[in-house]
Amino acid sequence: MGYELYREVKVWAPPSLTHREKLTAMVLADDANDRTRLTYSSVVDPEIMRQAMVPDDRSMRRIVAKLKEEKVLEHAGGGHNGRTAKYRFLHLAPATSGAEMPGENDPATPAVAGSEAPSYDSTPDERVGEKDPPTGGVAGSFSAGRRAKKTRPTPSPPTTSSSAAPTGKPASAEPKPRKHQVADDLATAFWGHHGKGRAQSFIAIRQIIRTAISNGVPRDDLARALDQVAREGRSISGATLDIALGNLRRGAYQNPSDQDVYDEDLI
Repeated sequence: MGYELYREVKVWAPPSLTHREKLTAMVLADDANDRTRLTYSSVVDPEIMRQAMVPDDRSMRRIVAKLKEEKVLEHAGGGHNGRTAKYRFLHLAPATSGAEMPGENDPATPAVAGSEAPSYDSTPDERVGEKDPPTGGVAGSFSAGRRAKKTRPTPSPPTTSSSAAPTGKPASAEPKPRKHQVADDLATAFWGHHGKGRAQSFIAIRQIIRTAISNGVPRDDLARALDQVAREGRSISGATLDIALGNLRRGAYQNPSDQDVYDEDLI
């Protein structure tokens, strides 16, 4: 999945594109390869058109023609004798910009006011399947570990021995948290609630969640977006999460506390 390419299109797409044309380009970028920049699925694939909110094949072909005209895409082969047409994304970022893309190191945006995100802190059901990750603790243990109280060493009585033990070191070393612990805990809890019968593997979903957390998406906002995408029956991807996050920040979804479908342990 082309998350880096998706972000490039999201930031540097030509301003002349309409909202639907830009959304289509972002969905195609999410389905493309970051290294080769080539699309994988057909542009008229039903799932691609559903995610891009394009009603029919004719409308999709008009949008693709506009993206080629605006130098976003180029035809890279196929499209004849039953072969899937391939399109390559052209480089959209300015050639002289060696800096990081806007938003790459921006501070995390605050959570939506008045909304409560699902905690995803419950232990996953053991019957989920063979793709379950090894359980390394309950979600939220990262912050608890950081608040662990350090005990000062008890001073030892003076001694005449020249080999006295050095003082000032804590009695026990505090365990170092894993690099992706917040993302992995969120992925584990999500899989426990929505993983049964899902076509995507746990590893693929965990990598998407890691990437989103690394790019500064607040954990609580991401948890709500994951829950909304899963309830709508969509696959988890950079594009679907971005759409859900946008809808959440505009208040398009109800407050979870108003929905009977939420269990008590998710509020």
